[in-house]
Amino acid sequence: MSKATVFISHSRQDETEKNELISHLGVLEQEGIIDTFVDNRIGVGDDWVHQIEQAITQARIAILLITNNYLSSEFILQTEVAPLLERQSKEGLVIFPVIAKNCAWRNVSWLVRMKVRPKSEQPVWREGGRYVDGELAAITEEIAWVLGYSLLPQSQLSVSPGATSTSQPNGIKSRMDNKMLPSSQIININYDRGLEALKFQLEQTNRYAEFTGLEARLYENLQDEQLYGPNDGNRSQRARIVNSLNKLALETLKLSFNDLALGRVSAEIQTPSHDLSLVRQLNVTLTPDEIIPPVQTNLQDLPFNELSWEQFEALCAALVEAQPITIDCHLYGVQGDEQQGIDIVTTQRGANGSETWAYQCKRYKTYTPKKLKDAVEKMTYPADYYVLMLSIPATVSVRKVSDEQANVFLWDAKDISRKLKNFPTLVEDFFGKAWREAFCIGEQS
Repeated sequence: MSKATVFISHSRQDETEKNELISHLGVLEQEGIIDTFVDNRIGVGDDWVHQIEQAITQARIAILLITNNYLSSEFILQTEVAPLLERQSKEGLVIFPVIAKNCAWRNVSWLVRMKVRPKSEQPVWREGGRYVDGELAAITEEIAWVLGYSLLPQSQLSVSPGATSTSQPNGIKSRMDNKMLPSSQIININYDRGLEALKFQLEQTNRYAEFTGLEARLYENLQDEQLYGPNDGNRSQRARIVNSLNKLALETLKLSFNDLALGRVSAEIQTPSHDLSLVRQLNVTLTPDEIIPPVQTNLQDLPFNELSWEQFEALCAALVEAQPITIDCHLYGVQGDEQQGIDIVTTQRGANGSETWAYQCKRYKTYTPKKLKDAVEKMTYPADYYVLMLSIPATVSVRKVSDEQANVFLWDAKDISRKLKNFPTLVEDFFGKAWREAFCIGEQS
């Protein structure tokens, strides 16, 4: 059995926290499952920068120990984070960003778009270290599952932390999967499944903050049960949280959270579909056969700039129209009209009834903060929220300007790609079957 290299990226000022993490990972090392790499294991006189680069290249999993020390280190960001993110984008490297201490990580553009650990998004080292062992043990267990191993009896695997990357090896199932449990321990409700489905639908709406608060409370409740065992107070609290999630899901999706968690969902949600009605209105010819097939599988980004601007606008319209929270969707004007800075208008389910959302599609090779400001100024159509859909990845400076705008969301190429993972038929319609097969691995057809 070959060992998997786990690369630990940390600040030298966080040695204590790093050592506690290594102590927990030592269980997997003793089992012959992993080898951990930390820079203080580099020998005296060795080319340590080269050693780090080599370890990053060989890593199966990377753990980022996130603190203010870490995020303010230019060396770490350039020498470790940049190549790790590149490997994640190109090869599907599994990355675990672990929020170790309180810091302003939500203001870091590359980090805020990742799924962090703990799932509650609360620091591991909080409340005097009360939760450290539980959180680090959960991360260790998750790594074991990602690599295809279980260190606990199946009857004890009651809560699934979930994996970061869509590149999870074939055959690795959630610990809430009934097939992974003996018949006497079958659990029908899968909180991970329900939360992931609800998150996907709400992450760009004004109900997202409400959702993340309930998500954090639910995971904290489950974590407490793992640490201290089940009790009536814990179960009562969980029932109240789930009731709130049910209410949120019913108000926004017309489905209960329990339906999502149990897999009892409508075909529209379970297997998203579309009829390309807006594409027909645009009278756009789709030419997927003209797009060069990908040379690797498990891709994370789609080549939007290989589409014409008309095709990119049509794709954006089809994606927006296919969202289950969309009640009505239509194009605003035609080419040459005064469009008040927008291309698509939708009516969506909101907290207090229906909301108007306006979308602008931007196909560019480069995009600057000034262009974004100009686009926002031109958005004069009366709407509750505005979304700018960009065909390329946004730079940090562009993302920063976007975050400063009230009621304005930025969906860049990575955001749009992530959303299209759930719509494989759309991917095939616009990019061809080869792209669908390379990009939507593991997704429903």
